[in-house]
Amino acid sequence: MTGSLGVKMYLKMKLLKARIGSVGGILKTLFHIVYWEYSWIHCVLQGKTEFEQEPFEAHRSLKQIRDLSIQFHAEVEPFVTSWTPEMECKELTLLRDNGE
Repeated sequence: MTGSLGVKMYLKMKLLKARIGSVGGILKTLFHIVYWEYSWIHCVLQGKTEFEQEPFEAHRSLKQIRDLSIQFHAEVEPFVTSWTPEMECKELTLLRDNGE
């Protein structure tokens, strides 16, 4: 049991360790990806109002970030699965109008 606990602590330390070339450690990078992917679909593509991003400190485990991803996925899935070619043109217009 102690060995298993030690391995879990070691892995958590590795996931939280700050790294060069990212927004922080592996967990913080995954958190960043989950939030910005959701933000892009929610705010830009769907045109919904901004949302309040929770701090990374509220999601400091792989399970918590995975749960957040599952929650966001459920929210945007109906929109993504109903994507049509006409919507593709709308997205390109949005990008052009925003100078991206």
